Amino acid sequence: MKKKLLCLILVVLFALSLVSCFRSDEKYDYDMSKYITLANYKGYEVVVNLDDISRSIDSALLEKATQYKVKAGDTIYVEILNPCYVEYLKDDDGNLVKDSGGNFIDMKGEEIPALANDNLKIENVCSGSYAPDLEIGIVGSKIGEIVSLKVELPDDFRNAEYAGKKVFMDVKIKDRACKSGDGVTVSYKGYYTVTNEDGGIVKKKDENGEYVTFDSSDSANFYLGSHLAIDDFEENIIGLRLTDDKSTEINENKKEFFATFPDDYGVDTLNGQTVIFEVTLTSILEVPVFNDEFVKTYYSSYSTTEELEQSLIDNYVKNTVYTHLTNDSTVIKYPKSEYKNAEESIKNNEEAFKSTYGIDFDTYLKNYYGMTRDEYIKSQLLTEMIYYSISKSENIVPSQEALDKAHEDAVEKYKQIYISEYSMGENEAFTSATKYVDEYLGSTYIYEETMYKMVDEFILSAAKMTKNDKTFTSVTEERAGK
Repeated sequence: MKKKLLCLILVVLFALSLVSCFRSDEKYDYDMSKYITLANYKGYEVVVNLDDISRSIDSALLEKATQYKVKAGDTIYVEILNPCYVEYLKDDDGNLVKDSGGNFIDMKGEEIPALANDNLKIENVCSGSYAPDLEIGIVGSKIGEIVSLKVELPDDFRNAEYAGKKVFMDVKIKDRACKSGDGVTVSYKGYYTVTNEDGGIVKKKDENGEYVTFDSSDSANFYLGSHLAIDDFEENIIGLRLTDDKSTEINENKKEFFATFPDDYGVDTLNGQTVIFEVTLTSILEVPVFNDEFVKTYYSSYSTTEELEQSLIDNYVKNTVYTHLTNDSTVIKYPKSEYKNAEESIKNNEEAFKSTYGIDFDTYLKNYYGMTRDEYIKSQLLTEMIYYSISKSENIVPSQEALDKAHEDAVEKYKQIYISEYSMGENEAFTSATKYVDEYLGSTYIYEETMYKMVDEFILSAAKMTKNDKTFTSVTEERAGK
């Protein structure tokens, strides 16, 4: 459902370790340029879509979302349970009893069935629209939580019979209508449509009479207002409630609606098409604010929002150039020895991959990337040819000092993993990490990691970048007060 962003070249986590194992003779001076005619990469013009940068940030925030808590100003639905008068403890002579602090000891008295309510709407929490004590008392509570409160009903209470009375009540936070700025979890199905003989737009059926879907999810997270999904989808979710209470015939958490995809959505079968969605709202989420504290907490390499944003822009530029090189370069042929080594490397790692991910490698490629094994190997070889060709053309060769530093950094990285995940001591973790880097990853991996980074830096410096204007103000910016 997310808008189609810039197509990135495929370099999955598993890929680098495989590519680095393609050769065993530790030579890095291959003339890969004889296998490929590179498209132009110097001065390549990249227009940075700032909306995409905002979406990336909003997606990162959404990943750290937590269960929503009631805030002042919300419109919230609650259930009033077990309301009863506040009475005070008396001794055998009928005198009020005080505690050690000199306060009268209150207790639950006569029940008040008339105050019970299974679907009370409180507008603008903390404005006093119902009862100030109750509204203040529910702030910070999670949806579904029950809060026990002692409430003094105001003198102008809506039911004059109880005005000014003190009551005990349990208040269950039922739900609220979701709004722009909320994170939400939904289940949905998207259906292709056709025009029937009466001119109406209806769900399309296949030859077996089954409705034809183009997308579905049992648990999808969205950030309303950030344009992570098409506008029609977000706009129709806004206003849905979590309630699905059969006893009161309330069913406001589900909706079926028409939506139209943009003409340039990027998927041929959906560009400009009108579809039908069935959506169920399952939770409302608390999305953190994008600020320096958020960046420091979740990104070890950055300290400020400006640093993270610049990194996203740099990656956008590099990925755009590499997508151009991947799509527009001409492969003369794929070197047979490299292809064979890649096949063997995959075979040797298949069992480990299945053990780690729970599915075989071919299924993984098909489900997540729509690729065959042959297509995957060729994509990795193409990536290698591009990097090595630019390295040769621009004389980009890592120094021994740079390689030593990369080796040191790799050992430190895996040392910390051994310490955190396997509770090893410093010395044992260092020994294990060194063995892993030297014997499993190998010097080819270290060389390519270092060279690839140097080529990345060259590509970034050689590209011609311009930034386009934003077409919307994201919720991220609104909530950060920018």
